[in-house]
Amino acid sequence: MIGYLALIAAFTLAPATAYATHLVVRSSDIVDGEVRSVDIGNDQVRSADVRDDTLTAGGLRAVDLGPNSIGTSEVGPDALTAEDLANNIIGSEEVVDNALEGVDIKESTLAEVPSALLGGFGRTGAESNCDPETTTHITCAATGVINVPPGARALLLARVRASTEGTDDSGNGECRLGTSSIGTVPNTGYSFVLGDFLEFEMATLIGVTPPLPAGPTDFGIDCNQIAGGSINYREVSATVVLISGS
Repeated sequence: MIGYLALIAAFTLAPATAYATHLVVRSSDIVDGEVRSVDIGNDQVRSADVRDDTLTAGGLRAVDLGPNSIGTSEVGPDALTAEDLANNIIGSEEVVDNALEGVDIKESTLAEVPSALLGGFGRTGAESNCDPETTTHITCAATGVINVPPGARALLLARVRASTEGTDDSGNGECRLGTSSIGTVPNTGYSFVLGDFLEFEMATLIGVTPPLPAGPTDFGIDCNQIAGGSINYREVSATVVLISGS
């Protein structure tokens, strides 16, 4: 009886054991569309398991990818174009300093630059006369107040006719360019020494200011009288043109 049961067990179990050790599942054994996500272990599908260019319309889409799952190592050099980027997605921190050139910028998108108008913004004041009696400089002509943008400089020009007074046969004085914000413009002084048959002299003064403080500023020409004769100034006028600070 025991031998009979052993024989039955041997015939019953042997085929099952042999079948299990040779179990192979082929694609033909799987009904189409029956493999689900739950049938696949986590992290089991790798790039080698996905055939290149087998998915239509570009393969994987944004919904197939986790947030922040694509790094620079996944993007080929020069692979992205403007069509691949969303509008307003690139900020200044993504652009290398001094990397953009004129051809990279659409001019119509630029806002007005405060100093862009400085090439032709200026004023000429009214012509006037003055007669200083001391060595203190007085303003003989001015342009009128101009609202100076931050960091701008000014090109200042003035003309003046100096002459002796009355019956005096000599006259000495100095004129220089000035501003209401920083005072005298450096290196713009001009000295008049009249006499010895030189009764009058005309001069043109030109100077460029250093960068000026922002705000209302007046520009002009200031003159004085120096001991040694009497002098006055006629046909005096001043002109200013604001220019870039660089």
